Amino acid sequence: MEQLAKEGYEARDRDFNTRLDVKDRVLDYLESAFGPDTAQRMIASGFPIYPYSVAFKKAGEPRIFTVTLDPSGLLLGWSCGFEDDDEGDSLDLEHARTIALRAISDRLGMDTTTLAIKAASTKILDKRQDHYFTWERYLSFQPELREEMSVHLAGSRIASASRALIVPPAEARASRVKSAPRDALTAIGYALIAAGSVIAFLFFLNRLNDRDVLLGRVLAMAAVAFACLAGADLLRPSGYFLDWDPLQPKGISYAGTAVWNMAGYLQLMILLLAFIGAGDAIDRREGSGRGESLWALCRGRLSDAKVAAASMRGFLIGLCCGGVLTLSISTIRWLTQGSVSIQPRGFFFYGINSTSPTFSILLFFLFVALTEELGYRFFGGAWLMKKTGNKFIAIALPAVIYGLAHTPFDFLPPAEPFWGRAVALTLVSCVWGWAFLRFDALTVILSHYTADLFIFNWPRLGSGRPELIAAAVATVAVPLLPAALLLIRTMSGGRHTRRIAVQPREGGHS
Repeated sequence: MEQLAKEGYEARDRDFNTRLDVKDRVLDYLESAFGPDTAQRMIASGFPIYPYSVAFKKAGEPRIFTVTLDPSGLLLGWSCGFEDDDEGDSLDLEHARTIALRAISDRLGMDTTTLAIKAASTKILDKRQDHYFTWERYLSFQPELREEMSVHLAGSRIASASRALIVPPAEARASRVKSAPRDALTAIGYALIAAGSVIAFLFFLNRLNDRDVLLGRVLAMAAVAFACLAGADLLRPSGYFLDWDPLQPKGISYAGTAVWNMAGYLQLMILLLAFIGAGDAIDRREGSGRGESLWALCRGRLSDAKVAAASMRGFLIGLCCGGVLTLSISTIRWLTQGSVSIQPRGFFFYGINSTSPTFSILLFFLFVALTEELGYRFFGGAWLMKKTGNKFIAIALPAVIYGLAHTPFDFLPPAEPFWGRAVALTLVSCVWGWAFLRFDALTVILSHYTADLFIFNWPRLGSGRPELIAAAVATVAVPLLPAALLLIRTMSGGRHTRRIAVQPREGGHS
């Protein structure tokens, strides 16, 4: 608000929302060309890599104000939307250039003597003239790194000013070429998922026709998954705020965005419904009982002995998966001189940009664990076991597909080599496949849930702030809740039993 006030704009009576982002391509280039230590120093120095964007809007007014800051609060830029019919001055190019350079010097704190002009243009409107300027400066010649400053003047007022790091065009092209093998692995993984989805859907329809599907509990489980995803979405209002056109009623805009999002989620639920129904039909027909504890939990029986056992097993196996992931990544890095990327990226922002990071993380990654394990293991592993009778195939094939499908997720380690993610996650997925066949579906779901909660709470665990660390530890421990409830109930029952046993002796009976 202070920066906007300096430019003559009042933002105090406006709604606002803050969002953290990351410039992935820039960060990738910095890490590969300069190394992670230098990239970290550049982030700490205030370069535009992890920008916070604060948007200000007011119902009925078309003009949107935005201020961009680095995580320490250093100003990186701002913008104040102007309409083409807003009145303003008609300055000559040199006068406009002087105002723009003063803004870069006074507001962004840049040394303008190091800047080289790259572009200057004028747009003549009915009621004013707009001017656009771009300057650059070299931060490094070898490896090459440039910073760009852009300024837009609406008449004599600064409509926008921003800083950006520029990835050299040759490096950008090389990155696109390099991504081809990664994309190929991903395509193979997705093709296999698509094939498995068709098999699951046809199997589900066949069993539904034979009345071999308990549709009520299948729908209930799909509804739980949908509620988790929808809840995580509603806890991230920044997307809703950005979609809001202030010339439209805010409530209608938010409702429209929610309906659009939920419609997309329902498409996922149809596929998940097929996985759950098909997996449940196989489980009951084969008599393996791997779904019993899952359905008990779905009915709200948190302290059920089978649910509690799955809770404890899942948590411990989830921690073991963390060890498998760490060991495999360390081995791959040692063999290939690979690297781990700077975080946060990708799904980390589900918590960071949420109104309640803890609940957002809990809901979103419960959805992820349910969806992936009900697909890869509850249907995929069970179906392969039914068809082949071979445990190795039932464990390994879903694990390989899982690893291939996660190849493009660069927020997961390692960053390099790209195929390292597929290998590491395939190994972890083999542990989940073994846990499913050895124990049950709930064990592997809670194991996956525990591993994800640990990974995506890492920024809070490593923050050094006691309150954030405590919140992260409590979040990671959530899969232990059924086991803790059973323990409490058992201890309470034990005390009650002892008290009843003592009472007769108090009455004088032997």
